[in-house]
Amino acid sequence: MAWLHPITIIGILAGVLAALTMGSLYTSRFPSEELPSATFLARLFGGEADQYEAGGVVLFVAYGGLVGGLYPWLFHGLLGLSGKWIASLPYTMLTALAFGIVLTGPWTVLRVVGLVDPPYRPVDGFDDEQADRYITMAGLHLVYGLILGFLVGLSRPFWYPIIGL
Repeated sequence: MAWLHPITIIGILAGVLAALTMGSLYTSRFPSEELPSATFLARLFGGEADQYEAGGVVLFVAYGGLVGGLYPWLFHGLLGLSGKWIASLPYTMLTALAFGIVLTGPWTVLRVVGLVDPPYRPVDGFDDEQADRYITMAGLHLVYGLILGFLVGLSRPFWYPIIGL
């Protein structure tokens, strides 16, 4: 059985830490709301979002870890960027910033189809509350990307020597 490449494992762990940070910032910004992943589960399985609070946290963190693991594959494997762009600072800060922007897309799609709150219907218009929500969520995804980029960017100078690479 082949093991995951160390940069993928680092991406997964960094994604988990970035998701935990993003979730903490989300709950401090919207204290009366559950994480969007809890609403997603409620819409999928029925019931109220507060019934899925623990599951929402697990899903939120698991998704953060999954996309963190996909980060090096996307930029190195799919786009063909050299290893420095996924394993060395400051290059990882740039690619991860772009990655954070891209990750706002799935949240937007889930919101338009009504699987996360508050649902957004383009025909309803875009008021100040909607604009504030988008700006906040885009900012939170950028924070996720920057934390991911910083932690993965420590691969060559810090993580690789620790594990003997």
